[in-house]
Amino acid sequence: MNLVKESFYDFHHRKFFRKYGENKAIAAATKIGETSDTFKFFTKVRLSSVLKGIIEYQDAYSCGTAYSMLLPISESLSERFRYVFIDEMQDSDQIQIDLLNRIFDRSRLIMQCFGDSYQSIYGSSDMNTCLWTPINPLRLNSSKRFGESIAKVLRTVCIEDNNSLQGNPEINSVKPIMLVYDTSDTVLPAFVKILKTTLINDVSIADIAKEEREKDPLKRHNIKAIAYVGKKKEDSIHQYFPNFDNNVSGSKRPFSTDLTLNDFLMKINVEDKPSSYRSQILDAIVVAIDRAGIKTTDGRRYTKTSFLNWLKYTNTEIYNSLLINLSNWIITMSESPYNVDKNVFEGVKQVIEELIPLCNKDVNIGIISSFLAPREASFYTVKSSEQSSNIYCDGDVDIEIATVHSVKGETHIATLYLETKYHKYESEHFGPQLCGVPYVPRNGDSFVKSALKVAYVGMSRPKLLLCYAIKAERFDQLDTDKLKNIWDIHKIKTCDGSLCIIKEWNKD
Repeated sequence: MNLVKESFYDFHHRKFFRKYGENKAIAAATKIGETSDTFKFFTKVRLSSVLKGIIEYQDAYSCGTAYSMLLPISESLSERFRYVFIDEMQDSDQIQIDLLNRIFDRSRLIMQCFGDSYQSIYGSSDMNTCLWTPINPLRLNSSKRFGESIAKVLRTVCIEDNNSLQGNPEINSVKPIMLVYDTSDTVLPAFVKILKTTLINDVSIADIAKEEREKDPLKRHNIKAIAYVGKKKEDSIHQYFPNFDNNVSGSKRPFSTDLTLNDFLMKINVEDKPSSYRSQILDAIVVAIDRAGIKTTDGRRYTKTSFLNWLKYTNTEIYNSLLINLSNWIITMSESPYNVDKNVFEGVKQVIEELIPLCNKDVNIGIISSFLAPREASFYTVKSSEQSSNIYCDGDVDIEIATVHSVKGETHIATLYLETKYHKYESEHFGPQLCGVPYVPRNGDSFVKSALKVAYVGMSRPKLLLCYAIKAERFDQLDTDKLKNIWDIHKIKTCDGSLCIIKEWNKD
């Protein structure tokens, strides 16, 4: 059964491959009517899931490739569009690259791709290989996010010599801080102290972050502590924050019969970010449609995507109104102090009541009355930030705890990079690069390259302050003279039972 899960079916050539792009097939139908038992087995398994509306991620690309071969998609798209812009191209799989090249004719339009090969941590199964090769690249070497002091770190914490990287001269990033600890439970409290005592133009980093967050209509956390390894084990992010939940993304069972509209809109059940609020609201709508017994024309449950597509093409006015409502609900949920905001609840409830008859005029809205019934008490329950499972709170400072992969693309006011163990700790993988020595690729360095790529992504998030947490025994193995050219060294100590931070002498 593992082969079934890992295989890939090429609809055009009627072959099952272990992975996309491999020439060796697991099973094939070379002629119509001539199939092996293996091919019949794979076909039966695939068809049984497809008929239920279930396909694997790569199957969607397989279908897209098949359609691009059978229909004049390239001709249509290349006629319709003059420009195609693709972001985060470094994270593309080979099948995605091939499909893009198939459906867009570069001789008839301009395709502009944006990406940073140093940050390709998603696309290839071999994370050290960026499958995208830019054509006539225009290199952008100046950061708009951070200042020169953070750029100095990233010139060498990189899989190549990144000496051309320049910081933004208009951003006054402070010198990065290496936070040296004896016990991991002192790291986050020490980081809070640094946020409160590190000043820019006589204003603390903590206050700058608070002011910026107040201006943000979505009130997103802009101070984060991040790590490579999020799985629960001794040498992961859990050593710093034991309650870290790597699956804090709302309900994992949206069609469960015991869930009500209240459950979908409770902030304690939703990751505190706009995309999660939007997803949960749409989940509530499609679950309500499902509870009412409404299916697609081919008898399947509506998904969020299929529902929005149906609404867009059957009633554009209501579709556009829903999108506007979604935006307003997201902002209200972000700003509301309550676990369930009453205005959002009533708004979503009203939309559901209007949509059910639109989907099927013969369905009585009363059939889902129990799903829509409010639990009044929840409207008046104040949601404290402590209820968010991945938020560390210390006084008026809130720090979101996250993996590097989950914050890719974000900008923070301050970021704390926590050392975790991926075969080795980061400083054991690339200690010289932390000290300003460019990395020279070597055979057998796959884990080092992986660690460098993830570190590059994580350490390029902050605008004003980058901190790096390292245990004292690993810090002692580094070249401290070189280190002090790039980092301020702060050692966490306990003085008379209270936490104190001792700043070492550093070079200018």
